[in-house]
Amino acid sequence: MQQRRERGFTIVELMAVVAIVSILAVIAMAAYSDYAARAQVSEGIGLATEVKQGVMQAFYIEGSLPNNNAAAGIGTPDTYQTDIVNSIGVGTSGVITIHYNTTLMTTNNKLQLIPTPDPNGNLQWTCKPATTNGIKLTYVPPACRG
Repeated sequence: MQQRRERGFTIVELMAVVAIVSILAVIAMAAYSDYAARAQVSEGIGLATEVKQGVMQAFYIEGSLPNNNAAAGIGTPDTYQTDIVNSIGVGTSGVITIHYNTTLMTTNNKLQLIPTPDPNGNLQWTCKPATTNGIKLTYVPPACRG
């Protein structure tokens, strides 16, 4: 009787395993990339807290929304610069624009925080990508989309 010897895996089996691992790696990289971008957007929104407070304070004291950082009583847009955020500025009607670093995101790197006075005299905030060079909507936190 002849003994059968185990030889290991064939080249086809090894190629199939490599292909499956490669596909899983591509999926994981795409998911991580989106996760990292959402984390960067959240950091910018966190940095904008002081700017939001300035806009709200100006609104409650003056009775109208400020049109620039000085009218909101805060520093210049470059004051809020980090590795992820280039600037945070107040524009017309108190709209806050967070300008993210283009090396971290593409040229579509702006997010706006929009204040809307409600009937009780309070400000309600919503987030959306800027009309020009806005970030992807999927990067905006769901709780902020309004």
